[in-house]
Amino acid sequence: MSKPFIFARVYVEMRTHEKIWPLPDSQYRLYVDSLMWCRDRLTDGFIAEALISQVSPIRSPRSVAQALAKAGLFDRCDGGWMIHDYAVHQDTNDVIEERRKHRQRGANETNRIRWSDRSSVR
Repeated sequence: MSKPFIFARVYVEMRTHEKIWPLPDSQYRLYVDSLMWCRDRLTDGFIAEALISQVSPIRSPRSVAQALAKAGLFDRCDGGWMIHDYAVHQDTNDVIEERRKHRQRGANETNRIRWSDRSSVR
């Protein structure tokens, strides 16, 4: 079974935002890659220091992450970084899990209705 598409929200005018516009390419790349990486792995915006090099194929990812912290886009925390205001713009794990449970309940109910009286089909 193939992996379902997973989406992260990126504001269409993000590139002209006052914090984003002046970023050099490596910082912009790490920031956007971090949004995707955290969304895919359901980390709620946390990137462990030991994993920062897996987020993006840029040079010196730790120093770039530190620069993003200075720019106000990452927050330094125990063991790594948090994407600033991640939960404001992206769905959190709790929201994602609740949505999955809701969809599964709906699928189960649909299947129950569909298959509950198969004797009349024959």
